[in-house]
Amino acid sequence: MMLRRAFSVCLVASVLVALPVAWTLSHSSDPAGWQEMLQLLVQDEKRNFDGDVSLFVKDVSDGQRFAHNASVPSYLASGVKILVLIATFDAVHQGKLRWDEKLTFGLQDIRDGVVVLTGFKLGKSFTVEQLVSWMMKKSDNAATDLLIKRIGIDVVNQVARTYGGPGLGTVTSLLEVRRQIYRRLDKRADGLSAAAIASIRRQGDFDARAKRLARLVGQDVRAYSGKDLWNAYQEYYESGSNSAPLDAVGSLLEKLVRGEVINPEISESILALMAECETGGNRIRAGLPAGVKLIHKTGTQHMRLCDLGIFYLSENEPIVFSICLKNFEDLQKAESLVARFASKTYALLRKKRRPGAPELQLASVPNLPPLVPVADSED
Repeated sequence: MMLRRAFSVCLVASVLVALPVAWTLSHSSDPAGWQEMLQLLVQDEKRNFDGDVSLFVKDVSDGQRFAHNASVPSYLASGVKILVLIATFDAVHQGKLRWDEKLTFGLQDIRDGVVVLTGFKLGKSFTVEQLVSWMMKKSDNAATDLLIKRIGIDVVNQVARTYGGPGLGTVTSLLEVRRQIYRRLDKRADGLSAAAIASIRRQGDFDARAKRLARLVGQDVRAYSGKDLWNAYQEYYESGSNSAPLDAVGSLLEKLVRGEVINPEISESILALMAECETGGNRIRAGLPAGVKLIHKTGTQHMRLCDLGIFYLSENEPIVFSICLKNFEDLQKAESLVARFASKTYALLRKKRRPGAPELQLASVPNLPPLVPVADSED
């Protein structure tokens, strides 16, 4: 298979089980074990953090785990792209889609949150293989919604139910995320074009976005305030769309590392693509020593961020580490908090495995070859 060849990577199997509610401390022979130390860290950090934390950690080798708010639904934002990725592989596996099939980027496919496709003219076509790469490496929203449109959102949600279980909330297209938010201010937002919807998000602040929405639906620019839009986001989060507790996410990650998503080779290819993620460099990645292998997907939206992943103490020592933060004011501080949790977790688990040993730098993980060039020739 094209992608399997392109993503040759050695991944370790066996990770994760369903997570418990709130604080859970596994028994350890160490009376002051790493879970207790991590609990103290979370409690200390929360005193200086204005938001809420959901965290799950599991040492796969011995089964010890730690969880805080892991059964509380978290908004995953672009974390749902893992499900779109699995649905794409499944469609190819069933012969309903080809990696070399081309999808056309048209006026109806314009999105905000576009990193790659915004540089191309409308009417350009891209292979499924290219779109998958841009979705996971760059978290490109237009590439994601092109894949969803081709596969079908019902298929994506069936994948979520099959491999993630009932804990995963309903997944929507990224365009629908915006519509669900803006229709809370004015139902006429449902009739706006994709380009108009994208233009709202590109305004500088919430007041400017609210004014832009008012103009687009024919209202007086003073009809909605930035606070109204802020409230619309909060109501949207409470709806449960594109949300999941970290225990449901953990179940999905477990199936991937065990090779139980479609088949072992495809599971390996999916994880290899996640390892190419280039977003969220100030989150888990920033807290790990250079060269530590990290397989993950980030997600970001207003007052929400996630980093869902697995890092390795060594090639045979995978650690599940997934975290979501919400209701914070400062994104930079929130990302720094994620990095500190990752750094402390890494140090605690290395100390547990190698008492008294100095901190070691793992060998650098070879760069995976690019799946496709960023641009291709004209059709």
